[in-house]
Amino acid sequence: MHNNNIDNNVAGHLADSMVGLGKALEVIDSRQNEQEKLLKASIKANYQAGTKEGKKRYAAELVKEYGSKAKVATILGLSRARITQLTKSPKKNGK
Repeated sequence: MHNNNIDNNVAGHLADSMVGLGKALEVIDSRQNEQEKLLKASIKANYQAGTKEGKKRYAAELVKEYGSKAKVATILGLSRARITQLTKSPKKNGK
């Protein structure tokens, strides 16, 4: 009978720990989502602030970094076709 009480207490503490862990993971996920939104907003703002040629170079660098024109298009809110246009041989230093 004594062991049964200990088992119940351990099970109760384990259940409480699992609930706490679940809440901690929710907070972590929420913060990661907030950070992703801020990063995307920053990337988009940097793109929008660029000159025509600067946008081309920036888009090309983003495609290299993310490895996907579709991903960059989603981040910037542009079509994949527009990203393809932008990444076709960007000029270097206005030349």
